[in-house]
Amino acid sequence: METRTWSSLVGSATLSRYTEKEKNRQEAIYELIKTEAVFVENCQMILQVFYRELEPVIGPRASRIVFANVEDVMLFGATFLSALERRQVQSGSYHVTSVGDIVLDYMQGVHVFRPYCTNQANASRALHDLKLRPAVANLLNGLKVKGLELEHYLLQPMQRLTRYPLLIAQIIKYTDEASLDAHRLANALKKVQDVLTATNEAVRKQENDFALMSISEQLVIPGSDVKFSLATKTRFVGARRLVREGVLTKGRTRKRLRVFLFNDFVLLTREVGGQLEMYRAPMALEECQLVPGRDAQSFLLRHHHESFLLKLPDPSRNSADPWIADFDAARKDVFKALLALRARRGLAMAPF
Repeated sequence: METRTWSSLVGSATLSRYTEKEKNRQEAIYELIKTEAVFVENCQMILQVFYRELEPVIGPRASRIVFANVEDVMLFGATFLSALERRQVQSGSYHVTSVGDIVLDYMQGVHVFRPYCTNQANASRALHDLKLRPAVANLLNGLKVKGLELEHYLLQPMQRLTRYPLLIAQIIKYTDEASLDAHRLANALKKVQDVLTATNEAVRKQENDFALMSISEQLVIPGSDVKFSLATKTRFVGARRLVREGVLTKGRTRKRLRVFLFNDFVLLTREVGGQLEMYRAPMALEECQLVPGRDAQSFLLRHHHESFLLKLPDPSRNSADPWIADFDAARKDVFKALLALRARRGLAMAPF
C-alpha cells in the first residue's frame, strides 16, 4: 500500500504558504482519495482473480451467494475515486479547495453497500461449505493475492463502509465550519452514518435469525417428537432475540449445561449426541430471578421453587457479571412491556 502523504507531493515552498489547519485538511482529503484507490483495487482483485477462477467451478448460484453485488460496490468506488481524482487534477497543485459536493453526491448512493454487507454471514457460511469440496479447497489454497486469501478480500466492502464516517469526519474537523463545504460534508456524514446504522441492524437481525434457526434444528424434547421453533414472536417484547449463550456447569454435580438467554426466557439444555436436549422447559424472565453466586464466576437462577447454581467453566478467565447484566436488562424490558400492556388494558400490576 502506498504510504505517501499529501505533504510529500508538494514542494516545501508551496507547503509553507498554508496554515497547519489547511495542511491537515489536505492530508485528510488525500487520505480519503488514497484509501479509496486501495479499496477499488481490492474489489478488482475479487472480480478479476477470485470470481473469475471460482465461478466455473462452483456455478452461478453459489457465486451470487459468495460474491453478492460486489460488482456494484466496485463500480461505486471506481466512479467515486474518478470524481475525486479529477478534482485533484483540476487543482493543478494537489491542493483541493472543495470536496464536499463530490462526497455528498456519492454518499447518497452508498446504500449500494447494504446488500453486500448484510449478505456477508451467508457468504461466509457458503464459502465454508464449498471448501469441503476438494476441488474448491485445492483451487482456493493456490489462489492468493499479495499472500492474502479470498476471505480477507470479501471483508473489504464492510470495512470500507465503516471507515467512510471516520474519513469524512476527519475532513470536517479541519474545514471552516461556516463554509459550504463543511455543510455538504456534514450532510454526507449523516447519510453514510444512517446507512451504516441500518446495515448493522440488518446484519444483527440476520445473524440472530440464523442462530434461532440453528438452535431450533438441534433442539429436542425428551420423550417427544414435537419440534420447538424459536424463530417466533415473543408474548410481550416483539421478535425473539438471542441475548447470550454459553456452556455452564451446574452446582455440585458439575453437569455441563448449554444455557441460552433470550429476550423473553432462559433455556437450559444438555448436549447429547450432537443434539441439544431440553433440560428444563423454557423459564419466562418475568418468573425468574438471577442473583450473584458466592464467587465472581457463578450465579443462582431461581424459577418458582427450583434453583440452579450455574458456574462458568474457566474461573481464571471469566466472570458471571455479563450474564447477570444481560439478564437484568432483558427482564427489565419484559416488565416494561408488561406494564405498558396492562396499562392499556386498565389493569394494575404488583411491584416486582
